[in-house]
Amino acid sequence: MKYIWTLDGDFTGPYTPDGHLPALVECTATSTPIQSDVALLAITDFLNRGAIWDAFHLSDPSLIVKLTCPTSFSRIRQDDTHGQRFTELDARRSITTEHDVLAGSLLDLQNHVVPALVGLFGSVQEGREMWAMVMEHAGKPIQIEEYTEADK
Repeated sequence: MKYIWTLDGDFTGPYTPDGHLPALVECTATSTPIQSDVALLAITDFLNRGAIWDAFHLSDPSLIVKLTCPTSFSRIRQDDTHGQRFTELDARRSITTEHDVLAGSLLDLQNHVVPALVGLFGSVQEGREMWAMVMEHAGKPIQIEEYTEADK
């Protein structure tokens, strides 16, 4: 089954970036929204935040979604005084690399060691490019401070 959900526009995909993440403003006109075997998923609550993605629980408790907006990152590298270490290009590379590693070299480990990748979906929301990586929910996030130095 393929998954899609709606904010103010449909997410299309899954995309296979193959080393390059397209700019959705360039490709949405030719992209086909998912039309068959569609499951509408609702974001239920915030799960965690990372450098590139924000993660959320979904209405299907076996799945999570990681959302990012690469165009919200600066086009030029800035000093770290504003807390932003990544450029838009860095964010695009990170999205592509994560997808390619999960769908490639880690594919045989999915469902065993790493969460299964459902797919990478894209949309334009209120004029902003959004990417969503839907994955299996792997359980409670690791709290590194709970581990001893020997366990780390």
